[in-house]
Amino acid sequence: MLGGICYLLGDPGLADDEVEEIRELGWALVETDAEGYPTDREISGLDESVLGTDPARREMRPRPE
Repeated sequence: MLGGICYLLGDPGLADDEVEEIRELGWALVETDAEGYPTDREISGLDESVLGTDPARREMRPRPE
């Protein structure tokens, strides 16, 4: 679930939506400075970072049978 949420944060996939207003939406997850203001540094690859946290080293894949 966490991996799916992180994937959506990185690629919400709204460009192909049927509703024009939705297609025009845009957003990004960015770093902030010490005062809380956004910088120009975008945070990306969160879904890949989550895969690296799996202690079983299976990258969230099911256990082999």
